[in-house]
Amino acid sequence: MSLAFTLPDEKKSNRITQTDINKGELRITVAFKKYFSANEIRVNIDNLEYIIQYEKRVGRSDIMKLGKKTMNLLRLNAGNSLNFYQISENNFLIEKV
Repeated sequence: MSLAFTLPDEKKSNRITQTDINKGELRITVAFKKYFSANEIRVNIDNLEYIIQYEKRVGRSDIMKLGKKTMNLLRLNAGNSLNFYQISENNFLIEKV
């Protein structure tokens, strides 16, 4: 795996909120948009692969639509962080920090 990053970044500029968790979405800020080039992203969580939707937006954060089931697998709480490890283009392993 060649690329790794943490959401939110060290500045905590875009914290994961309870609203994000309830919606099953992650907001992807401009600093991380460059890593996601497709409208469908493969994510690996707990050794299972999921294909999720990725919504590109101009002038706002992009939206990664993980879904509530996938968010529950990550056992996220508001304020948590996630590590992303790129396996290949548009394919990531995601782990809760």
